Formats: sequence, structure tokens, C-alpha cells
Amino acid sequence: MSDDTEAGLPDTCPVPFLLGQDVRVALDIPFELEFDEMAEAGTVPAAAHEALARFSALSADLRQDLEPLLYAYARDEEGKGIAPGATPLREASEVWSQVGTARSLMLIPETPEGPWYAALTCDVAWEPEHQLQMSFKDGDELTRVGPGDLHHAHPADADGRAPSFVGADPAWTTYAA
Repeated sequence: MSDDTEAGLPDTCPVPFLLGQDVRVALDIPFELEFDEMAEAGTVPAAAHEALARFSALSADLRQDLEPLLYAYARDEEGKGIAPGATPLREASEVWSQVGTARSLMLIPETPEGPWYAALTCDVAWEPEHQLQMSFKDGDELTRVGPGDLHHAHPADADGRAPSFVGADPAWTTYAA
């Protein structure tokens, strides 16, 4: 990780499942949480540092677990029309050829006490406008895959399970393994 910023977080960190690509780290404190004192003091709660450490420790093996979720997102977008520069995907293992630069890793608290979410945003060929966001509760529990809107998770369904991806076409709604 790079040198610390004034807020006490590194400027960048590697993303193991993007083969070590570095990403810019930033805080996104929802205004309703009013973290003014924290911002003025230039400190970040330990839980945010812990979430970042857990995210940085994710294994490159996570790529395989992410493939069906990214594939569902890409195929759902393909159902709306193929984006310029994207090619139709035939199988889940092809998604990584269309995932580009990691743009940001936002650390976002649900409440002042936590949990903290690590929301990674990357360029993708199938959705150049809204990109790809993957959210990890406490840095290591995948809760959401989809367009970049800084939402942390999808609401639970009737069975009490929260899907990791919710497609415009319900056939592509997918749950993490």
C-alpha cells in the first residue's frame, strides 16, 4: 500500500483478484452520519482500517467465485443491447477479458459504528457508463455486484436471502456461493 493520506488511510492498495492492480482508496461518509469531527481530526475509525486490511488480503482465487456474478451482470446488460467495444460473452470465464481499470475503492460506513463496506469500482466493456461495482461488507464478505451506484447490498428476497446481483431480467438474478 502507498503512503498514508491525511485521513490516515493509504492512497492506494492492491486488488489481489485483479492480479495486484492498484486502486485509489477514498472515504465516502454519508452526510446523514455527520462524521465532521472525524474529518476535522483527520482520523479514520479502526473498523475502516480493518475492512481495508481484509479487502487487501482477499485471495486471487476469488476471481473464479466472482465469474458467475460478473457474467450475470454482463449478460443482463447484453439483453439491453451490446455496448460499443463489448463482445458477447459465451461463458463466465470470459468476463475478465472485459474488466478493465480499477477506478476507486470507497470505504463506506453503514452507521458510525459499522459495518464498513469496501466498494470497488472498475471499468467494464459491457457497461461503460455505470461501470462495475463490487461491495464487500467489512472488506471480505461479498454483498453486491452491479452498476456503480455505491449501494452496499440488495434487499433480501422472500426466503430471507440477499442476492449478489439483481438483473433487469429476473433470469440473471444471482446469489453468491
